[in-house]
Amino acid sequence: PEVHLADPAANARVCGRLLAEAERRNVAAVVFPELCLTGYTCGDLFHQERLLAAAEQALGKLLRSSRGKRVVAAVGLPLRRAGRLYNCAAIFQGGRLLGVAPKSYLPSYREFYEDRWFDRGLGLDGTIAVCGESVPFGDRLLFAGDAEFVLGVELCQDLWQVIPPSCHHALAGATVLFNLSASNELVGKAEYRRQLVSGQSARCQAAYAYASSGVGESTSDLVFGGHALVAENGLLLAENQRFAQGNGLLSADCDIKRLAALRRSESAFRAECPDADYRLIRLGPLNQIHRLERAISPHPFIPADSAD
Repeated sequence: PEVHLADPAANARVCGRLLAEAERRNVAAVVFPELCLTGYTCGDLFHQERLLAAAEQALGKLLRSSRGKRVVAAVGLPLRRAGRLYNCAAIFQGGRLLGVAPKSYLPSYREFYEDRWFDRGLGLDGTIAVCGESVPFGDRLLFAGDAEFVLGVELCQDLWQVIPPSCHHALAGATVLFNLSASNELVGKAEYRRQLVSGQSARCQAAYAYASSGVGESTSDLVFGGHALVAENGLLLAENQRFAQGNGLLSADCDIKRLAALRRSESAFRAECPDADYRLIRLGPLNQIHRLERAISPHPFIPADSAD
């Protein structure tokens, strides 16, 4: 989405339009960038009550605009709980806020200093009051549409850890992994991100969708390209054009049933013990694909690339 820095109402309108487009395209689930309702580069404005209140109000507007829609969405915003501030992903569907996942690990090195504003959400469990209701809150939430479609969420730096939270999500049953990110651009970093996302999708035998902050962010000491990626079990299915102006929605078809079958058949995945303390939140009916975007090879055992 095209971001309006420190203007949550405008950001909610943009995200609402993209959400409506996703619904028209029968997208099952969509991930937005980190802190997309405020912008990632608000700096010490994150200490301002006015911005925090406006972000929660913007989420409420987005929830209302999603009523009657089947698409599941994860949007980023700062939220307060017990006197602390967290960098969060709010997961909702059909006007209903399903849960809030806080960022587990905060980058505090080189050009990043998130712990100046936020507390890390690692190990947190309970509820949070948002938009007048109490909803599940914590780093061990899964969102289940059916036996195969189970969604787990992590945020940016979480993926760069030695053991990312998405590994635990996958072992607990997540077949779809979302990453709300604000990864800045450096020479060579885009290729590293591709390897990181595709490698994590292979390690977790999952679909992995990644959305990063774009060109509307402040360039005070960082520059953002809006990188978006979708991978499945090591294969990069879709990628956008970085530094594009305006709004964009990247989608891809992921074979969730195939992923579930792979997990049942391969010992590497079954050898690991899943965490028992996850909470499973039920989703409503999901949008269904009517026409595949993905090309299916008539020769699945022979690589299409002649070099391979």
